[in-house]
Amino acid sequence: MASQLSTDSKMISPGDEVLIGAREVAATITAADAERVAWDLIVVGAGIAGSTTAILAAREGLRVLLIEAKRFPREKVCGGCLNPRAIDYLKRLGVADELQRQGSVVLRQLHVQFGRAPHCWPIPNLWSVRRSTVDSILVQKAIESGVQFLPETVGLLPLPSRDLTSRDSYSAKPSATDDARVGNGFRSQLEQGSVEVQIRPAVGGQRSSSRRLVAKVAVVASGLNRSPLGGTLQWSSSVAQGSRIGVQCMLHESELSEDSFLTQSPMFLDQQSLHMLVAPNGYVGLCKTDGGYYDIAAALDPEAVHGKNSIPATIDSIIDYCGYRPDSVWHTKPWMTTPHLTRASDPVAVPRVFLVGDSIGYIEPFTGEGMSWALASGFAVVPLIAEAIRCNSYEDSSSKWNQWAIQQRRFSQSVCRWVAKQARMPRRAQWVLRVCDWFPPIRNWIVRKATQ
Repeated sequence: MASQLSTDSKMISPGDEVLIGAREVAATITAADAERVAWDLIVVGAGIAGSTTAILAAREGLRVLLIEAKRFPREKVCGGCLNPRAIDYLKRLGVADELQRQGSVVLRQLHVQFGRAPHCWPIPNLWSVRRSTVDSILVQKAIESGVQFLPETVGLLPLPSRDLTSRDSYSAKPSATDDARVGNGFRSQLEQGSVEVQIRPAVGGQRSSSRRLVAKVAVVASGLNRSPLGGTLQWSSSVAQGSRIGVQCMLHESELSEDSFLTQSPMFLDQQSLHMLVAPNGYVGLCKTDGGYYDIAAALDPEAVHGKNSIPATIDSIIDYCGYRPDSVWHTKPWMTTPHLTRASDPVAVPRVFLVGDSIGYIEPFTGEGMSWALASGFAVVPLIAEAIRCNSYEDSSSKWNQWAIQQRRFSQSVCRWVAKQARMPRRAQWVLRVCDWFPPIRNWIVRKATQ
């Protein structure tokens, strides 16, 4: 538990901390049994995008295996806000009512400030919920839908290291050089109409204990680092210049002192508000969430984060910049971290392999956009996968998925890209906030676009 960890500030990997009240989800199949099944779809990564893809694919009648490297429940760096678009997707999945029963907190106001001037705006209702809660509920729904679940298992796609985006790359007669780079094993998979996923235990697993699974399609839903792709497949992942990193910790209300600014500062007495405190070196989002926790999530300039206590010290500097007295309690807590946030994968699909969720790419989020994008990708990719399997034609579906990603970046993520740019320029940001106060229609349009 978080309260039992060392009093030193720690940086830990997402998923290494389990919080009070999280629900454990057990495996439904063994690795040995999974190896004997001819799968239609294997999804590597049981976060929001992966679980959504698995649920919808099972509803299409596909035989689906969902693999997860962590033991569920597990936490993950996330602001934890579900915007109206995300809530609508969750209703369609049949899990929204369960999230409400688990105590998701409704947020009705956005409090944002750059420096000392606060701006408080009404927003469409957001739900604040821990990732350990929403992810566990989604995995349980996947199991109920007929998906087999295999946690604490690392999945790797041993794909070739050459360019897979060309339609001709599979039809051209292979050269000796191609044989050396690709290998007969992968070519055999293509001829047989399958893709291979190698798995091993996440803890203590040796190469000798790996197993080979075969499926018609594989989906990579492993987050920003795209770890199942390993180092053999040269799909580029470009990181934007000046990209920030994500950090997060959870504080339980029982851990707060009587004079904590989270409970005593006038601006924070309303526990139905999402607070965004912005400084030149990053921004911090704070809100109450389910289980009696406070979610402290931030996007920080990488150069501001170095050394043992640099994360809580940087959080302190942002809060102080906005005129509040920081709380010392998060200096005693573990902080989860992410790689650079703003990035893009290219391509996001090749025949029989699709990327979804954060693996596609990411923009700094502000009001729950990340989870909305993840859900949207699951809903969009499954019809393409189902059609490809029914027609036994995979190149057209992969091409359509690459086009979908381009449109997603161009339109759905445009507002976040613009907001992130403003947040890096103090003088301009303060004027933008004032204009939003002076002209509510402009403010409402920005808020509406950011929460869709």
